[in-house]
Amino acid sequence: MFSFYDESIYKLKPIKTIEFSKLIDIVRSNPYQRDYKTLRSLSKDDDRYKRLKKTFPRVNANCVVKYHTLREEFFNQNYVSGSGYIYLDIDGLEDARAYKKEFIQQYGELVAMVSLSSGGRGLSILVRISENIESHQHYMDVLTYVKDNYFNGITFDEKAETLSQCWFISYDPEVYSNDTNVIDVSCVEKCVNQGIIPLGVVKNTLKYAEKHIKNLSFYEIYQNITTSTPYSNKGLIDINPIDYSTAKSPRYITDGTKRNTYTRLIHILVHLNPEVDPKWLLAYIYKLNERCAHPKMSYRDLQSLFNWQYNHCKSEEYLYSGGTTKSIHISSELGLSAQEKSSIANKITGKIRSNKTKEKISAAIEDLRSNGKKITNTAISKVSGLSRKTVIKHMEDLESTNLDEHVNELIRSIDSKQRPSKLE
Repeated sequence: MFSFYDESIYKLKPIKTIEFSKLIDIVRSNPYQRDYKTLRSLSKDDDRYKRLKKTFPRVNANCVVKYHTLREEFFNQNYVSGSGYIYLDIDGLEDARAYKKEFIQQYGELVAMVSLSSGGRGLSILVRISENIESHQHYMDVLTYVKDNYFNGITFDEKAETLSQCWFISYDPEVYSNDTNVIDVSCVEKCVNQGIIPLGVVKNTLKYAEKHIKNLSFYEIYQNITTSTPYSNKGLIDINPIDYSTAKSPRYITDGTKRNTYTRLIHILVHLNPEVDPKWLLAYIYKLNERCAHPKMSYRDLQSLFNWQYNHCKSEEYLYSGGTTKSIHISSELGLSAQEKSSIANKITGKIRSNKTKEKISAAIEDLRSNGKKITNTAISKVSGLSRKTVIKHMEDLESTNLDEHVNELIRSIDSKQRPSKLE
């Protein structure tokens, strides 16, 4: 069920409730005869676009309400129940129709509805869920669970992620609907009631909890957590492939990317700090949110996201997959800048790749020779899987580079740039 409005946007009392099937009929047939063609021809920044859209019918996509005000002090008075669905919005698409086909092909078995947005530049999505939403926090935890476990990697519009979100009903004769698709979210209730970081440290309030986390300094945080895989160099430059993770964050976290960014960082931090008190991990994310996010995620949403992801990372079925392989390790004793380290690492990596390419070419030549076949660049390319251009490039010199000698040469090169004290 959805609370339905077909009057001025300033009238906040719904005129009725409608079923899912009725909503789909409205999307498919535009019975209220709104001018979607004109709307979709206008820029979203155009005042005419904004005025016209305000006249369109709309529904509370996530819930049924008596009145469209769900601030904490009015929640019990106005909230009736969840709609049975979670609304998701994808905005700013270059070709929304093409993306819609791709989305349905990949996620059609998960979603209840996919349509073009009312403005025609995005997608509007409804996901049917198994539980009734009971609070703002419950909604955020269910939303996070659905996004992270079924739509990981897709960037949704975070501005549309509120329990009371109103959806301006779109017009799409080819709307996709399948109300038999239901996502089980019963496990989320445990995360709501058993948060890793409690609502309050002494008092059961978000304000008190935030104050406690807020007062932790970055110095204290770094004293208690690890943000990258530890490695102890045996030499000034080591070549040693290891599984490597690092909690790197962009300097500027834009709207629409916060959840994906924080989720990725939480997974990495839990992996690197399995025995650390989770308050330090939350504090790290909190500081990034305060300094880098524009606009910031609310503390309520941040804590809810953290609790769910931490629980997920600690579950028995969870398998961490956020690491990479790091082969080059440069000692701080060399006193190199980040740019210099990157340059050195790229030179060594280039030699490693070149050696592997030469080994493939040599193996292909041996294979052709042993089978009595003619050795040509084309034949080597087919056997080795390398491009003909790559084969030609390396055929003149198939001798592998001695990596130890190459590394020592690089160190001597650094030494010649007036770093003798660093190398003694």
